[in-house]
Amino acid sequence: MHEKSGRADLSWTVNRRTVLKTASLMGVSVLGDLGPVLAAANGVLKLRLLADIQNLDPAFEPQDHDLQVIFNIYENLVSFEPGTFDLVNTLAEEWTPSSDGLKFDFRLKKGIQFHRGFGEVTAQDVKFSFERIAGMTVPAIDSPYKKLWGALKEVQVTGQYTGSIILKSATAPLMNLTIPGNVGQIVSRKAVEQLGEQYATNPVGTGPYEFIEWVPRERVVLRKFKDYSGASSAYAAAPEWVEIQFVPITADSNAEIALETKEIDFGSLPLSSVSRFEDNKAFSVTERTGFAYKFIGMNVNDPVLKDINVRQAIRHAIDVPSILVAAFEDRWQRATAVLPPSMPIGYWKDAPVLQRDVDVAKSFMVKAGSPVTGLTFTYNNSEAGASAVAEIVQANLADIGITVDVVPQENAVAMQTGKDAQKGRQIFYVGYGSQGDPAQSMSWFTCEQIDKWNFIDWCDPKFTDLAAQGILEQDSKRRLAIYLEMQQLWEEAANVVWVAWPTFFFATRQGLTPSLRPDGRMLAWNFRSA
Repeated sequence: MHEKSGRADLSWTVNRRTVLKTASLMGVSVLGDLGPVLAAANGVLKLRLLADIQNLDPAFEPQDHDLQVIFNIYENLVSFEPGTFDLVNTLAEEWTPSSDGLKFDFRLKKGIQFHRGFGEVTAQDVKFSFERIAGMTVPAIDSPYKKLWGALKEVQVTGQYTGSIILKSATAPLMNLTIPGNVGQIVSRKAVEQLGEQYATNPVGTGPYEFIEWVPRERVVLRKFKDYSGASSAYAAAPEWVEIQFVPITADSNAEIALETKEIDFGSLPLSSVSRFEDNKAFSVTERTGFAYKFIGMNVNDPVLKDINVRQAIRHAIDVPSILVAAFEDRWQRATAVLPPSMPIGYWKDAPVLQRDVDVAKSFMVKAGSPVTGLTFTYNNSEAGASAVAEIVQANLADIGITVDVVPQENAVAMQTGKDAQKGRQIFYVGYGSQGDPAQSMSWFTCEQIDKWNFIDWCDPKFTDLAAQGILEQDSKRRLAIYLEMQQLWEEAANVVWVAWPTFFFATRQGLTPSLRPDGRMLAWNFRSA
């Protein structure tokens, strides 16, 4: 059981009363959303999550909320140096790629311990971690990240601390996504096998913080690992915090209250509040624009939406510029395809930019095989601005004779995978995170992702084949051609309305220095007191 580390109940009672009083004056409710956040205490860092965690297993973590927690729990052979996408050795003492890109020799630092007494990290754990995601262990798992290890032939163990990663073919994203990403995080084989299904919410890594408890909808608690090896010491100072608490706060208004009443120290801001926090000397505001993308998707296997004319009508009816103003304070860049200009390769600068045209939309409705009267629009209520998106879509489609029933959903429902969940989707607003290689952005929309993360339910064999080629292709010009062709195929399928490449804003209490990746993901373990 998690102990309260000497924090006084009285200080929490006073702070909670303040939160409730402030919420009452603002006309909002925090009950069931903010939860019993503990009061500030020395050495305790409290951070906002936009939604609760689902799975802290690197082979399955489904969303950014999980990812930003597991950054503190697991480590990689090679990692991104904080604040950059520069590669640095972490668990690896030595990392030696072959000239042909087919073999990567590693030597582990000795004496690195797993949390909770699961022993020292060995090359066998590296082998298990990578081959498990690739589907090569027995029993095999079906990881949604399997493709990122698709070129893996085997991990050869040559000693207790040494081994070689052997590839069937060279793969471009290996050092952009795979090795330094969540699929490159090292797990304890013993812990995974011993904990079984419980491992998803009882993770065991080697990182500077170990998992202590999860109280659903209230908090995730990590505590400084007393036997931490200091694997990151070559490029970062020693972890400072005794404890890190991640607090799921879905409603932006509640997050603002929590920031202003010192119930949390750091959190993302709604766009409507950025200026106010910039003017508040108690906070600093940081912004990051990464590789994420937001869109309105259409389930192409829905009985109504399988008609491309209906989908084209919807695409021409929706007023994206109005969405950007109403939902995002006109602070976000309009997306014209999946890959943003910041992506190192693959940006489609000549992508078409659709403008709202009701007459064109109505002409597509005439071409539709049968009349359309009503559709359901779902959205994740933890997505900033999503309710405004829904309202505009509802009004826009009414102009072409389609009545839209708007259904907000809790994060766990909106992001649920599987056949049953997919049957409930018609039109929806969603956002996906990504990293600095186009392979990940494309990976969710292949045929293999049907009933997983391919919410548009679109299976194009050529698109899927090109996705596989893009992972293996080493020539940058040929990779660019592949990703441009993929985006053109996607445009022809007319199953999305691209909305935005978002910029994220964060408020930090004075006296604290946040640590963020260039894409805006927080590295809580590396936050510092100023």
